[in-house]
Amino acid sequence: LPGILLYWTSTVIAHRHGSGETSERWVALLNWVPIRLMALTLGFMGDRERSRAVWTRQASEFSDPEAGILIAATAGAIRVKLGGSRCVQGLIKQEPILGDGDDAARYHIEEVQSLAERSLLLWAVVALVITAI
Repeated sequence: LPGILLYWTSTVIAHRHGSGETSERWVALLNWVPIRLMALTLGFMGDRERSRAVWTRQASEFSDPEAGILIAATAGAIRVKLGGSRCVQGLIKQEPILGDGDDAARYHIEEVQSLAERSLLLWAVVALVITAI
């Protein structure tokens, strides 16, 4: 519970206008391990090689490095291109296309859903094993 409160408080402070670069760096530090664990999980449960390749080659091209890691890992894991324009605080931002697979199509939604379910199942098993020890 203290970790959840620390994270929640940190993100609330960091997202306030004028909160400063220090609080944003603190949240980035708190997110560092979970984001990379999630990216590794996506790769492990999807196309490992392509996910790793897209993540290492293309994630840094995205304006938000944390989002870039997850989007690149997901794009590689399901062999799709993700990115383009997105809305941030009411403004349209143009982002690079991440991934080297097919253009996004309706069936990719089901693939992402399946990938998320497999990832959740993996972490549920990890949690069960840890608590059983």
